[in-house]
Amino acid sequence: MHYVAITAGILLVCLAYGGHAETFGAAFDAATSGEPAKAVELLGDALSGTLRDADTKQ
Repeated sequence: MHYVAITAGILLVCLAYGGHAETFGAAFDAATSGEPAKAVELLGDALSGTLRDADTKQ
């Protein structure tokens, strides 16, 4: 069961240090400052940007 948590943690670290690290950082700051709606929006933007950059079909 711990393998799922470890894999998720590694995935988050890999995404956070990708090309959209500033957006992931802003999402973390928003989450820790009590702005969950802004944090979710920024996290969605960072994830979609990372996945768009990783898309090889472009």
